[in-house]
Amino acid sequence: MARRRGTGPDPRGGRTAAAVRVSGSILITAAIALALTGCAELQTVLASTSGTPSPSPSAPALPASSPAEPELPSVVAWASGAEWSWSDDGLAAPVAVTFTKGRSTDAAGGVTEVVDAVLGDANADGVEDAAIRARRTAEAGVTELWYVWLGIPGASPGTAMAEQVVYPIARTIACGDLTDSVTAISGGFRIIQTLRLPYTDDGLRCSAPGSGRQVRDVAIERFEDAWYPVQTAPVPAWGGICPRTTWHDGLADIGLTLRAAAPASAPAVTDPLAPLVTYELPDAPLLAASGARFFGFAQAETNDLVRQQCAFY
Repeated sequence: MARRRGTGPDPRGGRTAAAVRVSGSILITAAIALALTGCAELQTVLASTSGTPSPSPSAPALPASSPAEPELPSVVAWASGAEWSWSDDGLAAPVAVTFTKGRSTDAAGGVTEVVDAVLGDANADGVEDAAIRARRTAEAGVTELWYVWLGIPGASPGTAMAEQVVYPIARTIACGDLTDSVTAISGGFRIIQTLRLPYTDDGLRCSAPGSGRQVRDVAIERFEDAWYPVQTAPVPAWGGICPRTTWHDGLADIGLTLRAAAPASAPAVTDPLAPLVTYELPDAPLLAASGARFFGFAQAETNDLVRQQCAFY
């Protein structure tokens, strides 16, 4: 706490505080006079020098900071504002759906929205890709499709960040197939799904899952300037949606070579020298546009209940 000043006797010599203030005033006046004298002498010295006084050195200039690089949107962020090719059940003729902030509403009131995504490298180019789950809610029910969006190498601000693989790799549909999970693996994605098998599961309630549990691995490969999903396990086959045949029995054949995708340059997935069973499949307008035949087949012996795979001829 600050002390209060008084006018009583000064304990340092019997002088009063008023006398101390007077002495202090004399000292302060003398100091000011001395300072003014010094300033006058300094002005005389400056006036006697030739030229103008040199300016004081300035501080070194700081290097100009380069503008921060704009942050590029992720593959998922890009896809959430892009136009998609959408096939209602993963096999129907596609329609264009434009997303804004991950959501799209059509004229009939149907809503399609991005639900979540799994990041990975589906085509082994070292650039991040995404398997994106989108859900469509309409009068006919709810459908979920998993589409792969590939990151574009060397993308820069103002350019496309990703491109869609137009063939979905998994689906969940009413009274039908159920996708349990999609996870990233080396070289693609692993899909665990529960399929509804014709005849075997016909008596189940619509809400009940089927009996055809299947685990398969899918990569994305390029043939003739387009991207296609290719199944790499449990056996090589088509990597998109593979519907179940409604036939009780297939057709035994030999000498038939089926492909992993529609283009003629796609790799073979069957051995022409080994017996093969083929199955007719439901119409798939999304896949028929290529002109290639789309079959179900079984060749390799497995312990899985789901033996039928899909391929092209």
